[in-house]
Amino acid sequence: MDDAVYGTPEFQWLLEVTNEAFMDVGAKIGVDMNLLITMCVSEPKSAQFAIQWFVQDLIEQTKSRTWVESSDPGIRALQFELGATAMAYIISRSTTGGDPVIPPEMHDLMNTYPLIVEAMNAIDPP
Repeated sequence: MDDAVYGTPEFQWLLEVTNEAFMDVGAKIGVDMNLLITMCVSEPKSAQFAIQWFVQDLIEQTKSRTWVESSDPGIRALQFELGATAMAYIISRSTTGGDPVIPPEMHDLMNTYPLIVEAMNAIDPP
């Protein structure tokens, strides 16, 4: 990715989310979903950027646009961060009082990158 991206407000938001909403819990990674949702509400464009960043990073690390079973802890953590951030974004964009509705921009991303859906399913199986 272009070096200019690293100085953008969106990338700074991504760093803040990674440092504040995600945490190590023993040998696993955890998330403060309430904080992540709140952060997505306050900066929806940055949340979109983060989702796309996680997707691109996974594609670069795995060379695949689809789900990859991996025991690599770094890849597993990235998949978790992608799934949690995508879920938080969908919840943050929902204006209904019932179940969250997937916004059109997420439909487009999820159709282009099925690994987003797989990452969400991996943290919240049906």
